[in-house]
Amino acid sequence: WNLSQDFCQLFRSTSEGRLNHRMRALQSLVCTALALACVLATDDDKDMEPVIWTGGETLDPRTGQTHFNGLATRCQIHEHWGFVAIPKLKPDVQSSCAKLDMRKQIGVQTKHILTPFPPNEPTDPQSPKRLQSVVDLCIDHLNSVWVLDVGAIYPPKNEDDPTPIICHPKICAYNAADGKLRFEMNLLPYVGPMSRLQFINVDYDEHGDPFVHVSDAGTKALIVCDVKRNTCHRVELPEDVISDYAPRDVLYTVLVRKANGRNKLYFTYRSGESLWCVNTQDLQKDKSCSKAWVVGKKEHKMIILGTDDWESMYFRWEENTKEVYKWNTETAFDSKNFLLVHKSHTDLTPTHAMADYKNGVMRICLGNLIDYLKHDTHTKEAKNSLEVMAIGDEPSPSSHLGHSGMREL
Repeated sequence: WNLSQDFCQLFRSTSEGRLNHRMRALQSLVCTALALACVLATDDDKDMEPVIWTGGETLDPRTGQTHFNGLATRCQIHEHWGFVAIPKLKPDVQSSCAKLDMRKQIGVQTKHILTPFPPNEPTDPQSPKRLQSVVDLCIDHLNSVWVLDVGAIYPPKNEDDPTPIICHPKICAYNAADGKLRFEMNLLPYVGPMSRLQFINVDYDEHGDPFVHVSDAGTKALIVCDVKRNTCHRVELPEDVISDYAPRDVLYTVLVRKANGRNKLYFTYRSGESLWCVNTQDLQKDKSCSKAWVVGKKEHKMIILGTDDWESMYFRWEENTKEVYKWNTETAFDSKNFLLVHKSHTDLTPTHAMADYKNGVMRICLGNLIDYLKHDTHTKEAKNSLEVMAIGDEPSPSSHLGHSGMREL
């Protein structure tokens, strides 16, 4: 029943004020049908087992060859497919974005193998049209996989031409089903020598037009892209978002959707003292962060892991890699409102939280990030797991998607 409530809440999202009575009646019928379907569903229909893979082993269907591709740090789930970002933390990463079938074969030991995504990338590893180093990705309600590629610079191929090969940073959107390119934006005009692009969020305004927000930690700014008009602009963050003496290390951003359509972007530096918030309309229309406000002071360094695609945020404290907390943004930013939803019993570090709509739960992407970053670690030693949020052996009650957590239409 919880998941049926998701669909009903979904239909009451940002476009509610513009729907006529006939459309509302149709939506009511759809919600009723979905509610019945969810009531009839049982836990037997769900796959709650962890999805585990090692080395980022990737099969290229075009050549039939496999290679170790390294550690996935970000993930999004669409139906039974997991889409993962594999940043080029090691030089031998060949496919920086990949997907895997999360289903298990009954009665046999399933080995999860990645395949390159999109499947038709240029074979030249130094091609500017190829994804070079994907650091983040997200999926919208149109089943578009949006990826943030920070690009790469390669040395000249020959001495006669000293020009380096520049693969510019870019945003790309692909069809989740077939990998066809839907949109691409070159970010080179909007970055500088100090830029460090880290996170991507996709929002839709009241007219249904998409806007992409990219965090630039190095310059203390956001890059906001108007997809319909194919333009971008930079928005400077408030001066006191981080002190002058603190490092501009990691600029976390997460999009929180609201039923009234006034979606919000929460942001904070890893070394910042406070969590901030701004209405996405201010970023898109006013092109300013002047109306941003402090949500609250952080007790410790906070690692934001993601959202349920609605109003709840998931995070962990930096000194504790075992526990993941959930905060409903409708409540005060206070430790009494931080709910423990996952407690790991492995040495893997949580790096991303995401919704698994097919099974109606929240999952978390884990990896041996700390060990993998050591200089003597190879790609084949990467370890990844996609697990249902749980405390002990049972899924956490808060891991189930309730009224929140549905990609809006």
